[in-house]
Amino acid sequence: MLTLQEIKSLPPDSSKVCPTAKVVVLDISEIEPATPRCKAKFFVIVADQTASISCTVYDISQRQKLIKNMAVVLVNILIKQSYIAVTERTEVGMCKSFDIPEEVRQNAAKLPGDQAMNIEMAKHSPVKTLTNIKGKVVNVYPSVTKDINDDTLQLQDIVIKDQSGSVTLALGDKHVNKFEKGQIIKVTKCRVKLFNGDKKLSTTRSTNCDILG
Repeated sequence: MLTLQEIKSLPPDSSKVCPTAKVVVLDISEIEPATPRCKAKFFVIVADQTASISCTVYDISQRQKLIKNMAVVLVNILIKQSYIAVTERTEVGMCKSFDIPEEVRQNAAKLPGDQAMNIEMAKHSPVKTLTNIKGKVVNVYPSVTKDINDDTLQLQDIVIKDQSGSVTLALGDKHVNKFEKGQIIKVTKCRVKLFNGDKKLSTTRSTNCDILG
């Protein structure tokens, strides 16, 4: 069994090198349907204590075993140029969970189409831009209830930090009281807004907030 750091150093596209790895599933995409040129597939981000890597899964029957935050053993994986592949020859088995270092999570590979900006870049995006960010929750303010347009809404501010800086994220109803200080989270499709002259981010109806660790 090899670590992901060791696997990433192996030569790609070699049929003679099909290693085994024990990993934790950090993120998973929806299934992309087959086309005349491509088989159906989905994408997974996996990590161990040494590194993370993107994994393309061509055997969609494995979707039921590759579950976010679960640990699995991948036997007979293919090494590609910048990712690994799970095929019909790959065996996927459940195993005992283990911790992923925060640094590995922070610098984890990203799903196709789901790349996150660093926070400083997000803050410099034009107002109303939708963006994705990932970082550590460093402050959580108490939630409040406000009447807006005849609706009673729960609202809450949290502060998220990465290596580039920090930003306040205004949370709406379904995201309120979901996060704690110290958690690593990923926020997709949040909107850049201007509050009292300062750039902040705000959740929208299409925002997803995921706890990574």
